[in-house]
Amino acid sequence: MKKLFIGLSLLSGLYAGAQELLPKCSSHTVLQKWLEDNPDKAEQFRRSRQELEDFTQNYVQSNDSRSRGVVYTIPVVFHVIHDYGESNISDAQIYDQMEILNRDYRLLNQDASAVVAEFQGMPADIEVEFVLATKKPNGQCFNGITRTASTATSGNENQQVSAVQNAHGNFPGDEYLNVFVVTEASGAAGYTYPPSFWGASMSAGIYIQHSYVGSIGTGGASTSRALTHEVGHWFNLSHTWGDTNNPGVSCGDDQVSDTPQTKGWTTCNLTGTTCDGQKDNVENYMEYSYCSKMFTPGQKTRMRAALASSTAGRNNLWTAQNLAATGADGTNSFCKADFEVDRNYTCVGGSIQFTDLSYNTTTNWTWNTTGGTADNANGQNPIVTYNTPGLHPVTLTSGDAGSSDSEFKNNFIHVFPTTAGSFPHVEDFEGYGSLPTSGLVSGFDGHPYGWEIHNGVGSSGTKAIKFNAFACPFGQLEREFISYPIDLTSATAGDIEFTFKMVYKLTDNMVGAEKLFVYFSDDCGETWTLGRQWFSTQINQGTSNFAYNPTTAGEYVMQSYTIPNNFKVSNFMYKMVWKNTGGNNIFIDDINIAYLGTAGIEENVLSGLSVYPNPFGDNITIKAQSEMNEAEIKIFDARGKLVKSLKKDIVDNLTINTSEFSQGLYIMEIRNGGFSKSFRIVK
Repeated sequence: MKKLFIGLSLLSGLYAGAQELLPKCSSHTVLQKWLEDNPDKAEQFRRSRQELEDFTQNYVQSNDSRSRGVVYTIPVVFHVIHDYGESNISDAQIYDQMEILNRDYRLLNQDASAVVAEFQGMPADIEVEFVLATKKPNGQCFNGITRTASTATSGNENQQVSAVQNAHGNFPGDEYLNVFVVTEASGAAGYTYPPSFWGASMSAGIYIQHSYVGSIGTGGASTSRALTHEVGHWFNLSHTWGDTNNPGVSCGDDQVSDTPQTKGWTTCNLTGTTCDGQKDNVENYMEYSYCSKMFTPGQKTRMRAALASSTAGRNNLWTAQNLAATGADGTNSFCKADFEVDRNYTCVGGSIQFTDLSYNTTTNWTWNTTGGTADNANGQNPIVTYNTPGLHPVTLTSGDAGSSDSEFKNNFIHVFPTTAGSFPHVEDFEGYGSLPTSGLVSGFDGHPYGWEIHNGVGSSGTKAIKFNAFACPFGQLEREFISYPIDLTSATAGDIEFTFKMVYKLTDNMVGAEKLFVYFSDDCGETWTLGRQWFSTQINQGTSNFAYNPTTAGEYVMQSYTIPNNFKVSNFMYKMVWKNTGGNNIFIDDINIAYLGTAGIEENVLSGLSVYPNPFGDNITIKAQSEMNEAEIKIFDARGKLVKSLKKDIVDNLTINTSEFSQGLYIMEIRNGGFSKSFRIVK
């Protein structure tokens, strides 16, 4: 085996972190940038890396058997940095990832027996186990997961670490394996650093995109071993082809004797040979092959050498003293009551599933569900049926034999009357002071930005609902506004229409990524069906790079959608969802449900419009019952891109040439006199 000397000329390619299906590995870039930003520490880095390599080679050559059969336990903390969207992954997704990590490092994965013949019997039990810490550095009890709402989730590493430290304190890298779950990991699915002198720093952890954590939630089976790969780097393993991020380029050496020399793979070629005539270990966790399932005994020895070395403080992690200090020694005690629900609104007679999130060794529970009856008030995860309308608090008292704690959430459950509204429906928001109210709901996750009552200029008064997007620091959000139940069973005379007035302006940096969705429910919000979506390019009224607020009622434009007849039920509900990607404010007013053509409470000049044929060919015709001067006609493709725009008078029939259109779905929108009507058309 070659002795490795790490000179500064080699540092740019050191131990690049990567994983299956990753868009790009960034450890090469991250490490090189760190060296450029810290030239005064480059020599210290080189020395610490060489010291670890010398220690590792001596450890390997001595065939040290003193630690065989000893299982090292590593305390782990997951720091979830999120923007209240899907990046705020669940505890269950993290627990799933922990199971996968322990499965792979203890050789409990069943697919290890299916490696190719040349490597049968070689997959190694690394004899390392991972446990979520249950004590913070200050001794405070927690569940091994911190959550920090911050725009740093899509920022850089320094911002991400600082956000966690400011919210939760410092977690030293020689006491915890810190895993930062983020939206943006320096352009990669994940990365980490090799052990070196700064390993005791909290920043010397693992950074990984939330969609590469676990096999459930935002994760998936094909990406669930990303952390297995990154922990390998954290334990001083290189890629099987060496210290670069570029497999398939040249034969390299990973300083492990029982992994054949290889150029590396990005596909699962189980018969591949690239360098010395031996079959490559394509199924190794340190490959990019998408079919990883094993470490070798040589890799095991190298990883355990890193755990025995004082470099980066890895040898402190598994000591009895540190395991006790971090609460990873199995002597957990209860410290906190908490819970969540599948949804925190329902109608009278509806049921809600409660899930206990108390930690760490909870043995008893008492639920106080005012206004509702639990199927087991002393069970861990009761189902609660609510028969009293209104806003209701919930209290959970949980604990073990030695201690208890209570979690109180005021106005947490919103129970609607079975039917709170009737047909025709008119909502102008004039009677509301804030959200939520006894009749309207906005958001359920405690996010400080969402729909709110706007008091200023509405379409037909002084109030509307507003999403304050311009002031929201979290760019990627979907915020929902939900109605109370409405009885539509009396609407038997014909088709009914959902209309509303809105005003919205783009900012210069937005190109149509924002969307408005309208959903309908026929079972009081238990399930939702998408009725229509509007791209921001379809509904914007110009651009503004300042916080936009309407100044006249005439700025509001009407939108409409025909409600399918199967939603004519007694407990109909609608939900409006704004997908914000960093743009300007949106305002909605005068939501109406009325017979088609009546436009709720006023005459709509567009009510008699129709388009034909549909599907269309080289031409499509707009037919109007009333004359329209300078009607604005826009056609968008399925992605929201504007493909045709014109202004025409529509006297009776207007035929538009569409011969240049390719086959597919389009949205035609017609605006005139402050009204708008849309049609789904297909070629």
